[in-house]
Amino acid sequence: MRGLGCAPAEAKKRAALIASQMLGVALVRYVLELPSASLDRLTWIRAVGRTVQRYLTEPL
Repeated sequence: MRGLGCAPAEAKKRAALIASQMLGVALVRYVLELPSASLDRLTWIRAVGRTVQRYLTEPL
């Protein structure tokens, strides 16, 4: 175990999950401009932040 406390192979999986989450948010907000994209910034941070935190710290 190194870095953030997980094996390098697991770190890559976690990074991929986080990247897919962030790209999905960007797609919905800025490309597709779906109605849910009108949520204010703080609401997005609270909702998506929990998911990103889970990807970083909880078992996969």
